[in-house]
Amino acid sequence: MLIGYCILLFLSNLFSINAQTACNLLNLPRECQCQRTRHTSLFFINETYVRCRQLTEITTNHSWSNISYDRLIFETFQDNLTLHQSVFANIFVRTLRFNVQNLILNDYSFQNAYIGQLMISYNDIRGRINFQNNYQIFSGSIITNLYFKFIDFQTIISEIIFSNTRIHTLTIQSSKFYGFTNKKLEIIPNTLSKLKYDSFLEYDYSLSTNFKKISYEPEYSYPLYLTRYTIISSINTTNLTENYFPNNLDYNQLEEIELSFNQINTLDAHVFRYLKEFHGRLILIHNEIYHIDPYAFIDLYLVKNLSLAKNFI
Repeated sequence: MLIGYCILLFLSNLFSINAQTACNLLNLPRECQCQRTRHTSLFFINETYVRCRQLTEITTNHSWSNISYDRLIFETFQDNLTLHQSVFANIFVRTLRFNVQNLILNDYSFQNAYIGQLMISYNDIRGRINFQNNYQIFSGSIITNLYFKFIDFQTIISEIIFSNTRIHTLTIQSSKFYGFTNKKLEIIPNTLSKLKYDSFLEYDYSLSTNFKKISYEPEYSYPLYLTRYTIISSINTTNLTENYFPNNLDYNQLEEIELSFNQINTLDAHVFRYLKEFHGRLILIHNEIYHIDPYAFIDLYLVKNLSLAKNFI
């Protein structure tokens, strides 16, 4: 009995030391709290839960990528939060969330990151996001789910922000989204970082300590790779334009586009001009579409399924 108690006490102390070491490696700002996850596994001792409140900037003065995270959460209310260049380069995290009124992202903030879910949102009113130089933010990263909710993008954004990135699902919901422009694509460097991982990182609400992977065949080039692209109640126009379909997206690998509950009423000629290689599902349900130009769908050569249910046609 005594021997068993001693063994349990030893293991408890071992876990405590390992967890403390993981948190100490970060050298966290005073606004952050770090603790180990609720599971006790000898094989995942560096998985950590960190919450930071009222930070106004995240810099490379702190080594954010030293350990892997189960959850990493930033909450900054009624203020700006600025992410400096390369601050989350090579980070490995299951769930990363920003609940911020005004989020400012600089070049390569998430370079070569490996993220299960990256959620950017704000409570009560719409938060704002600012891509500081409209340059590469996520280059070399693999993200399972990139989710924007209650966010005002403020202006049209450059496609280069997501270049050389693989995202399984990109979702923009209950936000103000103005679309993409490719006007800065000419400044893409000749040498781009290769994708570091060969699979997506699975996340779930139970937050188990096992980092599961969803495999795919990687391709290394500058485009954006998506599997699902969803915009719900966020398109900031009633006249759908080509700006909502990034030109650098590899449409051959895209399986589904959903633009629902967006109050779209008009589809102009060649609105889908960039979707010539798209052979997945195009879902335009629950809008207010009543005018469709005769040439609106002329570029959809390969589309597998088109849904216009719950419209005014």
